[in-house]
Amino acid sequence: MDAWAVELQRWPMLAAFAFGEASNILSVLVLARPRLRKNTCSLYLLGASISNAICIFVGLLYFIIASGFGFSFLSASRGLCKFIPFMYYSTLFLASWFILLACIDRYCSTHSKATIRRFSHIDAAKWFLILLPCFSLISHIHIFVYIDWIQISLCSFTSFNYILFFYFYYVIFYALMTPLLYIIVAGLTILNVRRIKKAVAVVVKRNRGFIKTHQRQKTLNAQLLRMLIVQVLSFVILTMPLAAWNIYIGFTYYRPKSATTRSLEALISVNFGFLNFINSGSACVVYAATSHVFREELMALLRCCWFRKTIVREHQHHVFFIAPRIAPL
Repeated sequence: MDAWAVELQRWPMLAAFAFGEASNILSVLVLARPRLRKNTCSLYLLGASISNAICIFVGLLYFIIASGFGFSFLSASRGLCKFIPFMYYSTLFLASWFILLACIDRYCSTHSKATIRRFSHIDAAKWFLILLPCFSLISHIHIFVYIDWIQISLCSFTSFNYILFFYFYYVIFYALMTPLLYIIVAGLTILNVRRIKKAVAVVVKRNRGFIKTHQRQKTLNAQLLRMLIVQVLSFVILTMPLAAWNIYIGFTYYRPKSATTRSLEALISVNFGFLNFINSGSACVVYAATSHVFREELMALLRCCWFRKTIVREHQHHVFFIAPRIAPL
């Protein structure tokens, strides 16, 4: 079992790293395109993708090198001993908070009261993109204080009480409270959408022309809501096993266990950790599977624009008998 755990920490994790980084980078590039970046929900999803990209690069890459190949950056430098855990947990929590803000934004945008709908505004989203990362970095500054070398080249928590605090902090605020808030806000948003559909049915019959002018934006909002709901479901499904496992480990940490039991627990822990990293790197797949607009923008991004412009200009030169150029201007 120990050999299986080591192999899982190498090549499957390395594949998850490459997949996750590519997925988040593509998500950032697509969500930053003009068609999507004007929407508040897209900006929050953009912030989550950037956070996940940093989280995977800092956390998963270190995990692969340390656990799979036996080299620890934390033991090589006292500064990295503090910096890597600090950045990993700051961006891990930050990504989940951006998803929560996207849920709240969809709830506000679908509310019947105009005063609540005002919270779903592009200016507010831009401010949150700046302020929330600052808040996450400040709120995790305690990691800098309580993680250090306890002896030369040995990085760990410096206080047992802090270990207990951090364990409950992670389980309660990230693994339990965050999915619960996702589910509550998403449920309220779905209820808002149903109320709006009933209320708008009469208005559509009376004034079809006005509704048609806003059909494109309504379609985009509906697809963003679907993207968000699937993202929430994937978060719950992929992170809850590790949360439940951490609770089990916490309660049985001081119980005597055989070598076979510890090996089995290590293998299960690696598998659940793998699911957790998949959650951080699955954004592009989830968005592309649930949104036609995202797929269109992704294909436009991947399409070779230079080649397409070259073909068009060569065709124009041929039609008007202009000598073809070597390359487009």
